[in-house]
Amino acid sequence: MIKNSIVMTMAALILACPLVASVTDHNHEAQTGGHAEHHEDHIEWTPELLSEFGIETAVVTEGTVQKIRELPGELEFHLDYLAHVTSRYSGVVKKIYKHVGDSVKKGDTLAILESNDSLTNYRIKAPLTGVIYEKHLTLGES
Repeated sequence: MIKNSIVMTMAALILACPLVASVTDHNHEAQTGGHAEHHEDHIEWTPELLSEFGIETAVVTEGTVQKIRELPGELEFHLDYLAHVTSRYSGVVKKIYKHVGDSVKKGDTLAILESNDSLTNYRIKAPLTGVIYEKHLTLGES
């Protein structure tokens, strides 16, 4: 008995839905003040409109789309990832392994320095991974 009443209620709701939709959906003219809206599949642009808005048309071809924007700004180094490498000893630069623009990994040898006091060669190593952006070192410099 309950099953039949649920089925009848659902059937009544399903039959009433199109009626409600037709009542609420078809009063556009009253809402727009007598001006009916037209939904068209295309828009026609006159040459005057195209010229006014700076729109150019062209035949579609295959290619790569590139977006280029020029924006003002400054690029700065993150100070946590910037290292000023110096030698612990004074000496003469014997060999330079890395130059401006070279990628380095932490521990890579950047240069070899010969100590003035002990005449021993010391390796100057990269303290972190990155790229050399500036160098103040010349072969033979002391």
